[in-house]
Amino acid sequence: MARVSLAVIPAAGRGKRWRPLSRYIPKEMLPVGSQPLILHLLRSLHQVGVSEVIAVVHEDKPILAEFLAARGMAIPHVHVMYHDQRDGVLPAIARALQDEHPRTPVLVVYPDNFFVTGARGLERFLEAVQQSEQTLVAFVRLTEELLQVSGAWAAWDVRPAPRRPHFLEVMSVGEKGMWRPRSPWKSIGLWALHPRDLPVLRRLVTTWPADRGELEDVYLFRELARQRRLLGFVFPDPVIDAGNPRGYILAWKKFLERERP
Repeated sequence: MARVSLAVIPAAGRGKRWRPLSRYIPKEMLPVGSQPLILHLLRSLHQVGVSEVIAVVHEDKPILAEFLAARGMAIPHVHVMYHDQRDGVLPAIARALQDEHPRTPVLVVYPDNFFVTGARGLERFLEAVQQSEQTLVAFVRLTEELLQVSGAWAAWDVRPAPRRPHFLEVMSVGEKGMWRPRSPWKSIGLWALHPRDLPVLRRLVTTWPADRGELEDVYLFRELARQRRLLGFVFPDPVIDAGNPRGYILAWKKFLERERP
């Protein structure tokens, strides 16, 4: 399969874990070093060959939208798309792909991620995408340090895939919540949507009842796992959820360690 060239960044969320600060500055614009968090991500995407990014933002994030729009002619090319609803991450992704008919997987990467080693892990992940005929989700092995700074995540039942080093079979996907996991694996906000699975995403979005609240990624993952269309990959490098204050502080710590002469 050809290399991934398109990435979607769903950035229309409220930033509830950063309130009240997020009412004044989007969490994606908080600096790590001298650069906003989102710029670290864009540069890593460029380094692994992603040439086009669709960033989905809400109209109440004008600072973020203006920053991204100003990079429209940079590499990767960034297209800003507005999503005026707060109905979950899957509708935002569907909005980004409404006019797209991709023939290769689409990388979905959440703006909270801080990749400690830059693009190295992303390169390995995209190599794995080329080996897979399923939607691929990145996992990291949990450490006590990550447990201390992570927010809520889904209860995954995964196990090593037979005869496929670094891959994980996904048996089931539970609800999101704050809990002490039995599994040593945690998914991160990084996955590659296989073109064959785009209709499943679109169907979920069009049939989701408005009174059920936000349509989160776990509902897509659960359906794909049921169809045996979901595979996990062991991400080789640390990834920090910088979308909350504790994770943000750890991202700064790792950044300074990385940049130390």
